[in-house]
Amino acid sequence: MTKILKHYEAYVERKKKIYLIRHSIPEKIDLETALIPLAAEGVVQARAKRSSFSSVKKCYSSYYKRAVQTAELLADDVVVMDGLHERIIGYATEDFWLRQYQDYDYCNLFLSA
Repeated sequence: MTKILKHYEAYVERKKKIYLIRHSIPEKIDLETALIPLAAEGVVQARAKRSSFSSVKKCYSSYYKRAVQTAELLADDVVVMDGLHERIIGYATEDFWLRQYQDYDYCNLFLSA
């Protein structure tokens, strides 16, 4: 039994974990979406989570400013990848922003003419 347990423990240590993390709280400002930085509250929130990700060896981030800022607050080794970016949601109202966090299945069905 101990031999099996040792093999299992060795296996668990070798397994890789992948975390998908959305950027922290952004500033509510009128800028091109890729340029919007983290709000002060977002910086505080990301820093508070760093210890939860202390075992992360590498963090991949989109080029969005707030995503890079979040990644840099969580990990030492950040790789910015052009192929990673947020979903395009089109026209959205304030109600949409709130509902998308409350209901992950909610989608924006508004189509502009």
